[in-house]
Amino acid sequence: MLEKYQLEKVAYLKKPFGIKGELNSQLLVSDAQDLQNLPTLYISDDISFIFPTWLKGVRKTPGQYILSFNTIATRSEAERFRGCHLVCPHDNLSYLSSHHRNWQLLQVEVFDVKKGRIGVIKSIVPTPAHDILFTMDEGGQEFYIPYQEEYIVSYSSQKRVVTVDLPENLLQGST
Repeated sequence: MLEKYQLEKVAYLKKPFGIKGELNSQLLVSDAQDLQNLPTLYISDDISFIFPTWLKGVRKTPGQYILSFNTIATRSEAERFRGCHLVCPHDNLSYLSSHHRNWQLLQVEVFDVKKGRIGVIKSIVPTPAHDILFTMDEGGQEFYIPYQEEYIVSYSSQKRVVTVDLPENLLQGST
């Protein structure tokens, strides 16, 4: 069974489009072609629901992308997935272009200069302002770290470690 932290979000499924099971979507990858390169895709509600699927097509319209799937044929079927995410296992990220949101940081350890080890980067969440590093410690406590230059002290790809200097209020866990 796949765990939430083993999956990377590649699109947000906003709402059904038309009557043929298509979904109006916001892509979280830099290139729509990237989605069609991914061999394994799932639809997830971010809590517990994971549905395997296969992408049939991607259409760009002004301001949005319309995705169609081999496993969704009607508007009512598409309605089940309103507000869900299209996700892929981290193992498949190598199929994406090099422009995909810093996926090389996944499973990298994060250390704060004051607190020490914070945890491991499980996912990178895009926001309009900046990406957020979703980090989890061994006990399952979650931390959301802004991926901004002002907080990053160093990154060693060889050691797979990011060192940050965060304000104390950002080190309070989310769970």
